[in-house]
Amino acid sequence: APSPVSSEAVDWNEGLLTWMDYEKAIARAKESGKPILFILYANWCPICHAYQRIFHDNRIVKASSRVILARANVDQRPDLSRSLDIDGAYVPRTFLLDSGGHIMESAFSKQDSPRHFLQPDDIFGFLRLMNAVK
Repeated sequence: APSPVSSEAVDWNEGLLTWMDYEKAIARAKESGKPILFILYANWCPICHAYQRIFHDNRIVKASSRVILARANVDQRPDLSRSLDIDGAYVPRTFLLDSGGHIMESAFSKQDSPRHFLQPDDIFGFLRLMNAVK
């Protein structure tokens, strides 16, 4: 039997946070100059589901005003997944993109691989990215 996770959508706290698709986020970033916190995820991914707690944390909700939040499901957007498989096609992959849509490498952890993976309990990792805004 399939895992119950496989058919459920991830809860991204859309009641308090505004999420965009990649193209809308790029357009908004170009207008506003804000960077994009961009996550590639999959509904079947248990770690992606564990991210639900992160995006309900008040510190993350507050910090989200510094960035544009965007996400894409790798099963629906394999093109984006392929274009951002710099160190592998794992999920979730989290990127901080500048207003031109380029990866802000300096904002990331010191680990080499997987460079764009954050643990689902790493609130400070997410805050570090969201606060890397100059």
